[in-house]
Amino acid sequence: MESASSEAVLYERTATGRQAEASWPARNALRGWTTSHRAGDLRSPVGVFTLSDAGGRLADPGSALPYGRSPAFRVGGTGLAGEPLAGSFVSRPHVEKLLRPLAPARHPVVVMGDAALLAT
Repeated sequence: MESASSEAVLYERTATGRQAEASWPARNALRGWTTSHRAGDLRSPVGVFTLSDAGGRLADPGSALPYGRSPAFRVGGTGLAGEPLAGSFVSRPHVEKLLRPLAPARHPVVVMGDAALLAT
């Protein structure tokens, strides 16, 4: 709950619930998760958030979501507390696997949080 290390899991909604399609290592904020996020607290908010668009430095990998490409997206650099952001972004194949099945008509969401917090 207090770790910046995490796991991203892509789930597919099925008629009987959900099915995990893929997973890979991921990062969240420096101080882990919180249910009462405030700007600058160095924690990632727990919750369910609409995923309505995507973007990055590279060309659109084939997502049906609106995609913004900009050199302003940076892999290097530092976060709010000066922590290195290296390793904060999943690899290109992982991003492509994540973005390709997402489409606005399917109403994709991001479910974020520690498993114990999400279970409450």
